[in-house]
Amino acid sequence: MKVLVIYPYSDKLLNALKEAIELRLGEFILVGDKSLIIEKCYKNNIRSKEFVIYDISDDLEVIDFCIDSLKDKTVDYLIFDDFPVLYQNKILKYEKDRDIGNVDVLDMPFLRHFLFVSNYSKNHNIDFEDKKVSILQAYELMKKIGLKKTNVALISNLNSKTDILEANIINMILRDSGINNINIFDNFNIYNLFLKDSKVNIYKNNINLLVLRNFEASRIFLDTLNAFTNIKIASFILGKTYAIDAKQIKDDNNIIFSLIILNKIHKSQGNINSIKARII
Repeated sequence: MKVLVIYPYSDKLLNALKEAIELRLGEFILVGDKSLIIEKCYKNNIRSKEFVIYDISDDLEVIDFCIDSLKDKTVDYLIFDDFPVLYQNKILKYEKDRDIGNVDVLDMPFLRHFLFVSNYSKNHNIDFEDKKVSILQAYELMKKIGLKKTNVALISNLNSKTDILEANIINMILRDSGINNINIFDNFNIYNLFLKDSKVNIYKNNINLLVLRNFEASRIFLDTLNAFTNIKIASFILGKTYAIDAKQIKDDNNIIFSLIILNKIHKSQGNINSIKARII
């Protein structure tokens, strides 16, 4: 796989790229201030000649370069470092700043399967359509890494009649669309995931996808796991292609984990267009 890396100035990202090359995960093409990149590589004992480096440091020129590279199919995926989200959206072709298409893959201690957390919108209040798209975008990604069944727990602290109705509507829409291997559980409080006798206990059951009440709740959940457990989290933005925002990832180990998952997706010979077509 060929990955275009925008403004790779942080030590954690450069060290992750060094390890990724050693693991033969792909070819990495760097874009930014070339002299600064070479200097950072030198300080981290990284051979800058391992990379193709394009000396472009103007934000708007970088946007055009990324769009052209994706259009010409000279690169497959993107990694952003310290690059504004607004500009990321322009490259990934988001019409709304708050429609982000984000999926996190969690490798938790003592859990025998990956756990996915999916969001489609950053809005505080999301409706059943947003939840449906969140489920479908994760479902398509999960298929690419070999998972045949998606068991969804909708997480809500309210458990209102509206939440229950939305879950039923999503279920009916998916069934009417001929998608029968997505199982949606009723709405639960987040602590049900860890209760011993809960039917959505992630350690005893096959729950592998969480859709929380909104994007903020998802970030709090992930930040809490990061702080108190030895967890690995791969994070992806789903737009015109798969992208990784390295600035939002805890450390180089999680960046490597993200690249390992991305490599597995790439080997499935699928692409983001199949996701978008299915969701639409």
